[in-house]
Amino acid sequence: MRALMEIIFFAFISIFLVTVFMNILPKNTKRTFPIEDKNYGSKNIQTIFYQGKGSTQTQASKYVGRHGFTSPTTGERIIHLEGIDLIQNLFIGKELDEIELFDYSEIYFSPIKCFKFLMGGMKHWWNKIKVYNQEENNTTTKTLFYFSIHNDLVSIGGKTDLIEHKKKYDLWRENYPNDDSVILFGVSRGAATTFSAMAEYNYDKVSLVILEGFPVHFKKLLLYNYGYFLGNFIYKFLKWWYPNFNPDKNKQQPWDRIHEFPKNVPVVFISSLKDELTPHLLIDDFIKEFSASRNGSTYFITLIDAYHSNYATTEFDKIFYFYFIHSLYKHLGLPHRELEKYLDVNDYLVHH
Repeated sequence: MRALMEIIFFAFISIFLVTVFMNILPKNTKRTFPIEDKNYGSKNIQTIFYQGKGSTQTQASKYVGRHGFTSPTTGERIIHLEGIDLIQNLFIGKELDEIELFDYSEIYFSPIKCFKFLMGGMKHWWNKIKVYNQEENNTTTKTLFYFSIHNDLVSIGGKTDLIEHKKKYDLWRENYPNDDSVILFGVSRGAATTFSAMAEYNYDKVSLVILEGFPVHFKKLLLYNYGYFLGNFIYKFLKWWYPNFNPDKNKQQPWDRIHEFPKNVPVVFISSLKDELTPHLLIDDFIKEFSASRNGSTYFITLIDAYHSNYATTEFDKIFYFYFIHSLYKHLGLPHRELEKYLDVNDYLVHH
């Protein structure tokens, strides 16, 4: 009898909580989303984006401007309310295997799924990401707005991420065989994955690599941020919590792969003085060693007020980030925004 009462209680709580949050459900809409004229010129170059840990592919909406993009996974339209226009043509492929998407009907009688459902939705709400349900484009009844993570598939820049990144690159080659080049863009875990994938697979046709909030070496980061004892404890906990996270094996950390990274591909690192997880000074040490080992250009810019989970939120940081990236595109002969004035990107070139 007690077990039955508990089931009824949790079912009631689940239905109540879902009902409370119904006002932020992705809405069916006939709204049209005109793609603004970005004035990049005639040359098209795709940008392969790889997201940070704990995020879905909706994270890319922040970097494509306020017009957003349509998810190839669900057909939903993803818009960031404060997006910054850094990516011309987003290539993102299907959602990562580690992401579990929900059908609304699955959550009503499962307290655990209800909790995950709400946490995923609150994350998008907090990050000002809107998900619009476009009926004519939908490919599934599931939504990117509510999600959870399969911990057993997470490697945080390790084996499973490298496989997923290679899938994206191969899919780009298949879909755009005549493209001259591609840009790689990674954020946080995605930055570590992008760097290691370039070192592992030595992709061709890559014209630029953009790495934001770059975790150069997870154990070094933890020891730097939390000290020896607490840092080691957190490191061991992560290896237990994520069974595929084993950076000690086969030198999976970016810092261990400096000399395997292609020598001639331009790379830009974006850091922040307020990044509490990937310290600016540690990235600086990494870049000094990295740039000394190669012939290609290495650029390093520093934002002022960006925290790790949300880069380029203040007006100054957003404007600087925007102007630098498009100035770099122009400098490298890539499609870029037509601006009245460009930054001298050589001022941010790392000399060795």
